[in-house]
Amino acid sequence: MTSVRQKYSDAMGMDAIQVGGTLAWIMECVAHDLFPAEEFGFPPKSEMKFQQFTADVKEFDLVNDSMLTPNDLGRKNVERMVYELINDNCGICRFHRQWSEPLTSEIINDRFGLDIDFKAFHYKLAQEINDHERGKSIPWETNRMAELFFNYLEYCGSDGSEDNMLFNWRNHEDMVLTSQAFWQAIRDAQEIAFRAGADSIPDALTPAQYQNKIGNHLNNS
Repeated sequence: MTSVRQKYSDAMGMDAIQVGGTLAWIMECVAHDLFPAEEFGFPPKSEMKFQQFTADVKEFDLVNDSMLTPNDLGRKNVERMVYELINDNCGICRFHRQWSEPLTSEIINDRFGLDIDFKAFHYKLAQEINDHERGKSIPWETNRMAELFFNYLEYCGSDGSEDNMLFNWRNHEDMVLTSQAFWQAIRDAQEIAFRAGADSIPDALTPAQYQNKIGNHLNNS
């Protein structure tokens, strides 16, 4: 069924992510009686089980399915911003990032006879963008975002271990205020990462380089 939907989306010229967002919006409208389900070929609302939406985070994958604290997320956000800017400026699709991020600077510098420190250059660019845009972003405001956040915490703490760094974030009754505090902690960590310098951003490694690094570390330990 998934492949059928993907082929239909392709035929309509729509990106799969765009289709998902559109369907979610339609379902939200149906749930709040903004228009009848039948107009979109759905069964009647009474037969649909989405009166109380909850976020499904079973497929969560930010960084190899890591359960990241807000401090780690903030640092990772800055790291990803730097490498995403490199891809954008070099005209490389981010879906190729596993091979492109470790090799782009080498390819571009060699091809055009340049000597650019891509990571340092784009770290500075990221800093400038952050300085220019500071204060424009706002914390998560809606109950839906709070539900998404708390379901993420439930998923992260599914092993029941209090050693999990995210465990204490679950012990609060006000979902919205807790999610906003988590957001602010991410934001604070980002500001620290933006002041830490380009050398604080890890070098991107190819899979082979990563395996060699791990192997060398094990051999030296």
